[in-house]
Amino acid sequence: MTLLRVAVYLATATPVAALTIVSFNIHAWRDATHLSSFDRLVRLLRSLQPDVLCLNEVLEPFTAPPEDDPYWEVVRRREGYGCQLPAAASPSEPGEAFLARLSSELELPHVAFGAATLTRSFFGVVPFGNAILSKHRMSRVRRVVATSTGADLQLGGQPRTSQDLEDRGLLMACIELPGGAPTLGIACTHLDHKAEELREKQTRHFVHEVRTAFDATQPVLLCGDLNSFDERDMDGEEWLAICALYASKGWPPPRSRSLVRDALEAGGFEDTFERHAASLSPGNDVVQARPPPTSWTQTRIDYVLAHDSDTHVLRVTGHRTVQSDASDHLPVVVQLELVER
Repeated sequence: MTLLRVAVYLATATPVAALTIVSFNIHAWRDATHLSSFDRLVRLLRSLQPDVLCLNEVLEPFTAPPEDDPYWEVVRRREGYGCQLPAAASPSEPGEAFLARLSSELELPHVAFGAATLTRSFFGVVPFGNAILSKHRMSRVRRVVATSTGADLQLGGQPRTSQDLEDRGLLMACIELPGGAPTLGIACTHLDHKAEELREKQTRHFVHEVRTAFDATQPVLLCGDLNSFDERDMDGEEWLAICALYASKGWPPPRSRSLVRDALEAGGFEDTFERHAASLSPGNDVVQARPPPTSWTQTRIDYVLAHDSDTHVLRVTGHRTVQSDASDHLPVVVQLELVER
C-alpha cells in the first residue's frame, strides 16, 4: 500500500488502539558533556507520557558516581574502552539502578534490556545496549547481537581499530495491547557509529531477524539510533556542514543517500515522519518540508519506522522531535493508532 493510499484509507478508519512511542538515545545516562542527566531524563520523559519507550546507549546496571570521580574525565578523553567502573557506579540494590528507577518514575512497569556488549563499550566495562519500557505487558522478548569481525574494519573507509568496532544489538518484544487489539511488535536497535556500509550490513541482518520474530498478523515498529542520514533531509548548508565534519576526521565524503533507509524500505518499513506528512493536507501548519535533526551532528539519525500487518495498519497521528539537553541526541515522539484493514 503506497503512502497516498494509506493516507486516504486511514482518514476514516476506526482505531482499535492508540499509543505514544518515544525513541531516545540517552548517551549512557549523561548529557553531551558527560554530566549525569538522570533527573532531567525523568522530567522530560514524564512530560512526553510514552506508552512504549525505546532507549539506546543504556548502561545496565548503572548509577552515577559523584561528579568529581575520575571516571567522568576518562570518558571525556575518549579513553573509556576497557575502563573499570568505580564502585559508586554499581547499584547496591537492583532498585537503585537508573533503569529500574526510570521504570518506577515513569510508571512503565514492564522492562526489557538487551546488551550488545557486556565488557567493551565507549563507557567502560558494563553491559551496554538497548532497552524497552512499556505500560503494557511484554512477551517473547528476544535479543540479537551483530558481532563485528576483522573484515568489518575495512567497511566505509574510515580509519579505525578493533577497539571501536563495537558489537551492535537488536532488542525485540511483543506488546500485549488491551481491548482485543493485536499484539504490537517492537524492535529497538543502535547501529555502528562510523561506517554506512557496516550499518547497511547490520540492518539487513536485523530486518531478517525482525521478520522471523513476528508473524504476518503483527504490525511492527522499528525504533532507534540508526546513525544514518540522508541528504534529502537537509538543506544545502546542513549538507556542507556534515561533509566538513567528515573531512575534519579524515573520512571519505558521506553518502548522499542512506543505504540503511534503502535496506529498511526494501524490508517493508516506512518512515513514520513521511507517513505522517503524507496524511496531512498541503496547507496544514504541521507539515514540515524536512524532518528536524536529532543528534549533535545536526543530522537526523534517530527513527521510528512502521511495518503494517496483514490485518492492521499503523496510522501516524503525530510526529515530533523534542528539544532537550539531557543527552547528545533528541527524543523522537510518535503518536500512533492501530486500525483494521
